Amino acid sequence: MMYFYGFVALVGLRTLLWHVQSWQLREYRFDRLRSFLRTADGQRSLRSLWFFRGILPRPQWSVRALLVIVVAVLLSGLWFWLLSQVTSTVLSALLTERLLWLSVSLGVAATQLLVNHQKKRLFAQAKAIRLRALNLTVIALTGSYGKTSTKELLRHLLVSAKGADAVLCTPENQNNEIAIARLIRSHTAFFDRTDERFFIVEIGAYTRGEITLVCDFVQPHHSILTALGSQHLDLFGGPDNLKLGKWEIAQAAQTSITYPAHLTQLQPLTAQLPPDITVDTPDTGHVTVRQSDWSGTAFHWGGRDWQLPWVGEFFVGNALLALSVGRRVGLLDAQLAVGLASVFPLPRALHTVQHPDGWLILSDLYSANREGVLAAIGILAKGKGRKIFIGQPLLELGPASAPVHREIFTALHAADADVWWLKTEYQPMGYNLLSKKFHGHDLRELTQTLGTLKAGDIVLLESRLPQAVVDLVIPATSL
Repeated sequence: MMYFYGFVALVGLRTLLWHVQSWQLREYRFDRLRSFLRTADGQRSLRSLWFFRGILPRPQWSVRALLVIVVAVLLSGLWFWLLSQVTSTVLSALLTERLLWLSVSLGVAATQLLVNHQKKRLFAQAKAIRLRALNLTVIALTGSYGKTSTKELLRHLLVSAKGADAVLCTPENQNNEIAIARLIRSHTAFFDRTDERFFIVEIGAYTRGEITLVCDFVQPHHSILTALGSQHLDLFGGPDNLKLGKWEIAQAAQTSITYPAHLTQLQPLTAQLPPDITVDTPDTGHVTVRQSDWSGTAFHWGGRDWQLPWVGEFFVGNALLALSVGRRVGLLDAQLAVGLASVFPLPRALHTVQHPDGWLILSDLYSANREGVLAAIGILAKGKGRKIFIGQPLLELGPASAPVHREIFTALHAADADVWWLKTEYQPMGYNLLSKKFHGHDLRELTQTLGTLKAGDIVLLESRLPQAVVDLVIPATSL
């Protein structure tokens, strides 16, 4: 019997860690968990006997994770005692293990009270630091996609013209309210200086009110709205709520708002802004692309030529937003041109990697969205040799999910690409639209195929793929 209880304890530890990790991946948000459970993977996790695959999950250790585990363990002890009053201890142990999802969920809910208290304190500290800053220009940006690309372009333009010490920027995709407030608090010396400085803030949001919350302690002078799309549409509750949620960044701007001219649905909201807010709407329709290949894109806009060393014409729209705001904060076109021409590729945004065997890898491993995926497939389609696509479903699209994935598979069919799809969700649709070109998630066949590629062939890695798959395609010698 001792061995039985030991086995149940080990299985329970495995299940407990998986649920904690699952909550962390969704930022301890009930709305994101609900959206996940609507997917094929989520439904499968509910039906599975042990809820997950793999040996031992590895959640990120933090104070909250430990508190959630403590609460879950205490609740599990309570469940076991209550169940043992009405049934055998053996069955009680098994049922207690099966109730770990509830124990962890209640632990998340209980710790949320403490988190809310700490967040209010953190935000108040960040606001106090921000408000005492002198000679500081704050630029905030959000959007369904293109946030990080535009942020990095703008950061590089400012660093190139003003120096690295003059610019503070939110790192990578750390764009939630806690990460931003902690960044401010950890850079008090930067905010207490009196020389000319710039603070660039990328803000992510899943529901209305979240951008307003951040802007309350960030206090932006200039705001950028990069795009409106289907990303997180399920969490916002529809396109109207998404539009209004993203528009909060314009309502918080003290000086200007910049967004692409094609977002004509924003014009009624723009008319409601105070008259002292300047509105910039750069238009890609006024751009003449002179060159676009694997080395980058050359284009003419605003009366002069520009060189962007990033693969893909779709990055031009991000560049226009960054250039417009650069002009708005006083940079000269000559400074902007030098900065744009010297910008480095983003490590996880679309860029090229040459395989030692001569074939080309298009690496697009950042968070995926409909527009970005279709644009990357458009570049893949330009290849002259064999074309390989490796990807997985997009998340949190709500009712738009099926139409979006149909668009993706249709574009892959038009590109004549062989597709490896690493999840079961939408595989029937893929087989129907791509027939023999659709290979599911057979990694053994993928490995064999990669071994036959030669110069002129292209592999597109799309979305946040498992590291084992990335390592399979991109050898360490190519990095």
